[in-house]
Amino acid sequence: MTSFYRTVICFFIFLSFNISSVFAIEDKNNTDIQVLSAQLGSSISPKTSYNTSQASIPIPIRQCNLDFKQQKVDCTRLLTDILNAEVVNPVAGRLAQNGRGEITSPDMYGSLVEIYLVIKEAAFSATTFQGIGFYTEQNHSGAIFSFLPKETSKLPRLKKVILQENNTPAFIIKVYAYMGFSAGMSATSWTMGKISFKPFAQFFVDPNIYRNWDHVSTNYILSRTTMWGGVTGFDRSKELLKD
Repeated sequence: MTSFYRTVICFFIFLSFNISSVFAIEDKNNTDIQVLSAQLGSSISPKTSYNTSQASIPIPIRQCNLDFKQQKVDCTRLLTDILNAEVVNPVAGRLAQNGRGEITSPDMYGSLVEIYLVIKEAAFSATTFQGIGFYTEQNHSGAIFSFLPKETSKLPRLKKVILQENNTPAFIIKVYAYMGFSAGMSATSWTMGKISFKPFAQFFVDPNIYRNWDHVSTNYILSRTTMWGGVTGFDRSKELLKD
């Protein structure tokens, strides 16, 4: 074997070892971050020259990220700017045009979910804290993992509170999720809307990533339909916070 091939093989062994080290992830459940409350809120729908939105928050599609080749539209960043708060899952849909080249209604109809998180001050202030992640799942889009980096995301600390757990100081942070449903569905259809979600706080201690998930045993679920219990919101303030 020539020295060149020995060098290449050694390089790939070294690279493989380091990749496995860099991407080592450890998951656990604890109370670093918890959902304080969640509530289905404003309706959203697309606004184009072809149709007029009747939703609480009309989305001007022309200002979204448009991909005509792939026939996709993503309005997540625009909605984040409108709300001045992060949206933890994609607000996206299929981009359609009529014969005159006008953008018709993308399949982005649904509701915003207003979520208040409580994160321990020690966790948020730690030099190893990287940001907040979310698992979300909907019946029409499947499971999605998202991450909001502390340094580049809109994660304002709205209020300082004291947790019942050991009188621990914590911050309240507000984010949104998007619960969508397919256009044209009837109000009684199970596809009208259901979302499950769970947050985690992420830390990096070289070479490992640690994801500390909200310690509840199951994901939080909201829905407007009776098929999924019809739970449109909850508030855990009395359970988690000191008076």
